[in-house]
Amino acid sequence: MPAGPDRTALMLTHSRVYFVYGGDAPDRGEGSERLLRLLVGLKRAYPDRVALLAGNRDLNKLRMTSELAPSDLARHHSMIPPIHWDANAPTLSQYLEGVAAERGDGSTADDCDCAAERLRWMCALVANVRQLFRPATTQPSDHYRML
Repeated sequence: MPAGPDRTALMLTHSRVYFVYGGDAPDRGEGSERLLRLLVGLKRAYPDRVALLAGNRDLNKLRMTSELAPSDLARHHSMIPPIHWDANAPTLSQYLEGVAAERGDGSTADDCDCAAERLRWMCALVANVRQLFRPATTQPSDHYRML
C-alpha cells in the first residue's frame, strides 16, 4: 500500500497484480501533471510491480532538447533529415520554404530559419500541434494544412 496520507494515491489491490503504463500521459489534457504524479507515486510504492514506459510521442519530444541546441541550430536546414515515420511529411527545408512564401516579402527559407520556426515544425510533425504560436484568427495556408 502506498505510504502517506494521500487518499487519492493509486494502489495495487492484489499481491499478484502488475501494472504497465504505455506512455504519452502528457498529451491527455489538463489532468496530465496529476496523472504523472499518481503514476510516479504508484511506481515508488510498488517498484517491482509497476512499469512506466515512455510512449512514442514522449520519445519524439525528447528530440527537441537536442535539435534546439545551439550546435544543431548551427546546422543548415537542408542537413536536417526528414522524419522517418511519415514519408509524406515536409522536410524542414520544405516547411521553411512555405513559411517564406507565406510571408510574401521575398524572404527565403534561410531568412526564416530560426529556433522558433524549427520548434513549430517539430511540434506540427511530432506532437501534432497545429498552428502552434499562431493567432487563432490566422487562417492556415495550404502549407500548414499538409502538416
